[in-house]
Amino acid sequence: MDKKVTSIVAYGGILTSLFGFLSGPGKLGMFIPLIIWFIAYNVGDKKGAKLHLNQSLILIILGLACSIVCWILGIIPIIKIFVGIIDLIVKVITLIFGVWGMITAINGDNKKLPIIGDVPILK
Repeated sequence: MDKKVTSIVAYGGILTSLFGFLSGPGKLGMFIPLIIWFIAYNVGDKKGAKLHLNQSLILIILGLACSIVCWILGIIPIIKIFVGIIDLIVKVITLIFGVWGMITAINGDNKKLPIIGDVPILK
């Protein structure tokens, strides 16, 4: 895969994450975005799509961590509604950033996303 396709596939996992996160943390569906990201990383152009791979990985980790923490805290009845609202907000923000990143990847731009664009995970 070339740079553009690798970037698009990396963000494509985030779009599937909405369905994975809704299935609950005990199921494999929650890890589908990470699996898609690994496919894009291993098959695609790592050097050319490094920025997009990094940003999509950050979004996947953020969504996954939030989903697991909210699932655990959701067991407590008093804060269950509050935790559910926070989980929904993080999912929507992750989805918006994922779509934004995918649009920049489709256009062939290397623009960083706000807030997470400067966080280096991949070297």
